[in-house]
Amino acid sequence: MRRDSLADAMLLLMTALISRAMGIERLGNRFWIAALLSFGGVVLVTAGSGKSLSGHAFGDLLAVLGAATWGAYSVAIAPLMRRYSPFRLSAVLLVIVSVPLLLLGSHELAHEDFRWNALVWIGFVFAVLGPLVLTNLLWFTAIDRVGPSRAAVFANLQPFLAAVIALLLLSENLTRYQVAGGLAIGAGILLSRGRQPPLEPAE
Repeated sequence: MRRDSLADAMLLLMTALISRAMGIERLGNRFWIAALLSFGGVVLVTAGSGKSLSGHAFGDLLAVLGAATWGAYSVAIAPLMRRYSPFRLSAVLLVIVSVPLLLLGSHELAHEDFRWNALVWIGFVFAVLGPLVLTNLLWFTAIDRVGPSRAAVFANLQPFLAAVIALLLLSENLTRYQVAGGLAIGAGILLSRGRQPPLEPAE
């Protein structure tokens, strides 16, 4: 399985396990069936792409750890959503994570030539407002409405949507396995639908 797809698939499992262990959500049999459908869909989409399986254990371990940290982050956000809006949380957290990034990249920033052309600036603004700010707001809103585990089911759409975009923009083929995977992911999303209020954290 490609490493990015491995991270997508493991995010759902890690988020659900952490959320259940912390008492944030009740996850019944219907959710776990949906999770298995979604996980299988990611495997089919990846297999249908014809990409070779990852053979680097350390890289795969980092992908799993990345999924675990994002899952823990999503679960930790859930109780805060009861008191703060997605806009406020996103603003505060983005500022917090920006500080160490700026410190780490300060040397490079000091020597960077920012006389970029208009197209580069447009791309930069899009990268900040789209994949960073907008997706963060959407993710927080999803966690607030359906809980972190069910939100993670939707995240498994990423590899299938990437395959569709590759078909439309790069004229790549969409194989029967990828279509079947997309249908399985969609079935998992439909099966996991429904708002279930998170449990109150234990005192």
